[in-house]
Amino acid sequence: MLAHEEERRRIARELHDEVGALLTSVQLCLGMAQAATPPEATTLAENLREARQLIDRLSQEIRQLTLQLRPPLLDELGLAGALRAYAERFERQTRIAVRLALALPERTSLPELIELTAYRFVQEALTNVARHARVDQVDVKASLTENHLHLVVQDQGIGFDPETVTASGRSMGLVAMRERIELLGGRLEIESHPQQGTRLEAYLPLPAETNPFAEAELLS
Repeated sequence: MLAHEEERRRIARELHDEVGALLTSVQLCLGMAQAATPPEATTLAENLREARQLIDRLSQEIRQLTLQLRPPLLDELGLAGALRAYAERFERQTRIAVRLALALPERTSLPELIELTAYRFVQEALTNVARHARVDQVDVKASLTENHLHLVVQDQGIGFDPETVTASGRSMGLVAMRERIELLGGRLEIESHPQQGTRLEAYLPLPAETNPFAEAELLS
């Protein structure tokens, strides 16, 4: 898993630095060409304008893909800050309100894989809410005990039958989520019924030497 995450980090850097720089150069070249286009060449001017719009869309997609590959906010803000930032971005993009309840230190001494798995869990769970739940609000909770990092994502949406969906192979996201959690010795609990909402609950075991409360006061 560490090797996998390091590869994701490398690809994210390449996308941000190399591909992003090339797209910016192309955008500048198109802008200069558009500015130099004679007024009578309306078809050419329109084609250049459409090309610039496509480059803008591609740049936005690259930025989104970079964030999905490797969340830089984890390194910059820690788990609590990264979850807040992701919840805010999710709200802007989907118009679904996120009620976030964090009982976490602002900065924790958790291993990288624990924080990454927690972030990916919330990311995937919220993505599923946006795609399937048909709600305008979702609850996200994160807390620490002596032994576990405990995460909950719950909505009051249309729900589903977990056994049927898992058996059908339609939800690769849920399968990957479970695999990530179980590889760390944790467990994932899924409670959902049609028209009765969905509750995803993850328990990630903490190393014995980790003292999650030593660095900061808990957030309310």
